Amino acid sequence: MNRLFFLGLGMATLGASALANFSLVGRYSETQAKYFIGYAGDLFESTDSLTEATLDVADTTEVVDSFTGSGYYAPTDNNWTGTSTWNVTQSYALTGTVASATKLVSSGSVFNGISSAGCTAETSSLQPGNLSKIDITLATGQDFRFRGSLESELPANLVTSSIYAYRWNGSGWSVFMVKLPNTSWDQILSLTAGTYRFEAFATSKASGNETKESSWNYSLEAVPEPGTMVALGMGALALIKRRKKK
Repeated sequence: MNRLFFLGLGMATLGASALANFSLVGRYSETQAKYFIGYAGDLFESTDSLTEATLDVADTTEVVDSFTGSGYYAPTDNNWTGTSTWNVTQSYALTGTVASATKLVSSGSVFNGISSAGCTAETSSLQPGNLSKIDITLATGQDFRFRGSLESELPANLVTSSIYAYRWNGSGWSVFMVKLPNTSWDQILSLTAGTYRFEAFATSKASGNETKESSWNYSLEAVPEPGTMVALGMGALALIKRRKKK
């Protein structure tokens, strides 16, 4: 029984050490939305924004609100009203700890809505809009499974979402991957030891009477090394054989 316990413990330790391959070393989140509603000299406008840079196992950053403005312009006998709504949210979570993680999941979305009558009205979350930068460091080379998707409405100049991957080369960031709007992917990244940045953003702009949305999401998960998988398989087989003998 003791042998079984220590064999199982050894397998768990082996699996954990093989997968705990990156640490979170930097994070910057920005969520921003602004609106403009009014007629002639009767105007309302404001910007709502929030930034975060703390290193946590999981966090959410969001700017969510609405505003309604109305007025009367006597020279043209014009009654006007407009309502702006925005929801700019992003989150990330690690499997493991900040210093030793096996998986990163991150997502963000932007929703802008506007309704108006007799006035000019616009709501937007333009660049950087919803911006997430996450920096990780690998002590040794490791394969990662990288999955995700990007969604954006048209036109692309008003609504967009993208993901960029960078590697620190000692003096600056070098781009090694770009993901474009309205795509999805599931691939293996073979990363050498070093520091990497995954930058994602989403933006949108709505005017008159319309809504616009864009979003991004991705996961980055360490893949067990082949040798580790063989060792785990042999350990599991040994456990099965020992149980059968009993």
